[in-house]
Amino acid sequence: MEEEKKTNELKDVTKELVGLEDNKLFRTLRGLTVLPGQTIKGYCRDDKKKFLAPIVYFIGVTALEMYIASFIGLYDFMLKKSSEDLKRTLSDSAFTQFFDTEKVTQKVYDYVSFSTSEMGAKILTIPLLLLLTWLFYKKFNRSFKENSWFALFTYAHATLLAIPLMLIWYLSGDLVLYSTVSLISIFIYWVWASKQFYDLKLGKAIVIGFFMPITVFIALNLMTFFVIIIVFMSSTK
Repeated sequence: MEEEKKTNELKDVTKELVGLEDNKLFRTLRGLTVLPGQTIKGYCRDDKKKFLAPIVYFIGVTALEMYIASFIGLYDFMLKKSSEDLKRTLSDSAFTQFFDTEKVTQKVYDYVSFSTSEMGAKILTIPLLLLLTWLFYKKFNRSFKENSWFALFTYAHATLLAIPLMLIWYLSGDLVLYSTVSLISIFIYWVWASKQFYDLKLGKAIVIGFFMPITVFIALNLMTFFVIIIVFMSSTK
């Protein structure tokens, strides 16, 4: 009897988390696809019980993206390419003379592997995404909490919509083409959602939507750069 009660409670919690209860998952998917800004506004007001929580949705989509990328070999391909590019760069005598390049390559590879993993993406991306969204959009009379909900919902759904684009890489093997098309699709969705949520003019939504991902890209690359510097300093011969 006690075992059956625990099983039923676990089922109820699972249904709640994945949104099967009261069609939360379907309502969230439909709302973010058709009217993202209005849907997130509704969540910010009083419709929280109608939709999945932003962090639950973000984690779910991230896990799905990582699973599909790993299943089709995209994740391993990206790591392998990063490793080969790094080894090619460090093969120069200017590096091998002073540094243990094998050690450097392995440590940097471990960092890249972590930062692109599901857990690494959450640890590194979520704080940066929330902070920059707040900095770029705080003047439009939204609290940090509402900006955070917008960022998590929008980035997650843009990522979900971009998952089918992995087919481009799977069929062509062209990583640059896939990355370019994927980033463009995410940019378009972000601009559309921000225009609705913050009641922006299209031009302003485009400008902010253009500079924010550039800032994210620069910040992530600076983090990688500092990691490489630290690794080099600890790997001198």
